[in-house]
Amino acid sequence: MKIVAIKERKRVDMKDKVIGIIIIVIMFWVAGCSFNEDIAGQEADLISVFDFETGSQNWEGGIADYPVLTRDSLSFNFDNLQVPNNLLVEGSGLQITSDNPHGDLFYYFVRHITDLKPNTQYKLDFEFLLYVQTDSDIDKSSSDGVYLKIGGVKYEPVLLKQTMTDNQEYMVLNVDKGETNEDSGEDMVMIGDITGFMGVSPEVISGNTFDKIIEVQSNANGSVWLIIGVDSGVKTRLTFGLTAVTVYYTQR
Repeated sequence: MKIVAIKERKRVDMKDKVIGIIIIVIMFWVAGCSFNEDIAGQEADLISVFDFETGSQNWEGGIADYPVLTRDSLSFNFDNLQVPNNLLVEGSGLQITSDNPHGDLFYYFVRHITDLKPNTQYKLDFEFLLYVQTDSDIDKSSSDGVYLKIGGVKYEPVLLKQTMTDNQEYMVLNVDKGETNEDSGEDMVMIGDITGFMGVSPEVISGNTFDKIIEVQSNANGSVWLIIGVDSGVKTRLTFGLTAVTVYYTQR
């Protein structure tokens, strides 16, 4: 899988951030595979576009997989803000910031989608701009990595208490995102290892999931919840930022 990042600073407006994601390019490719980027748009039954210039657009953010007793010490924050000045893009975006002292934390954004057909299977295709910023330099080679995961479910994702093998209670998300950071789950697909792109001055990752199979069945009300997150094994304070996303829904 090859990942390339945006290399020159530019103002990211609605056109640049969403419609032109493929033009300003970094794509996720599977070796030996190609994909016509126009297919998703042509075949989609519905398209959602989010640029976050006017607010969160009803997206929510959270963290999971932390010991219950540490919740107040993680300094968690979710907001819609101007992207950091040292990024190679400009504009607004969603940001989740939290400490990760135990070296295993899931940072995630969630969006409730309505007006789909009830009890219908959909293929989801995502285009996105995102970044992972640290508050200090780290040795990336010695960390357990940061893995991007994307998916959807037909029920509201919520945090639940669960007792682990160390007999501590943890707050976990009621979504199957994979047994380990590197794994996919029933509800979320592991898109790639993005450890190499994070840092105090991170590279902005633009990509899509066109070469992945991400499917979800809508509930009886025609609703699904989209989830975009990173599983982090890095023991430092991270900011996970999402500056634009387009989602294509295609009936199966």
